[in-house]
Amino acid sequence: MAITQPSHPQNAAWRQVSSYWEMAYGFARHGVLHADLLAENGVEGLILYAKIEPHLPRLRKELSPTILQNAEWMARKSAVARKRLEIVKMRIAAQMAAAKA
Repeated sequence: MAITQPSHPQNAAWRQVSSYWEMAYGFARHGVLHADLLAENGVEGLILYAKIEPHLPRLRKELSPTILQNAEWMARKSAVARKRLEIVKMRIAAQMAAAKA
C-alpha cells in the first residue's frame, strides 16, 4: 500500500508500470490486440499481476474498485496468460523461498 501513496519515492514508477500494463491489457480486452499474442510477448505485466493479485481485494477497497481489472481479465481469459502466470508464480515462490534461506 505504501507505494500507492504519492509521497512514496517509487510512486511514479508504480503508476507508470501499472498504467502501462493496464493499457496494454485493455487493448487485448477490447480486441485491438490478440490476448494470446500479448501474453506470449509481455510477461512483465503478468509478473506485476502475480505480485499484486493477493492484495487486489484490499487495493480495490481502499484505492479503486477497478484497479488492475484489465490485468485480471487477461489472467483469466487468455489460455497463454494463465499458463505463463502459473510459471511466473512458481518462479516468484522459488525466489522468495531462496531469499528466506
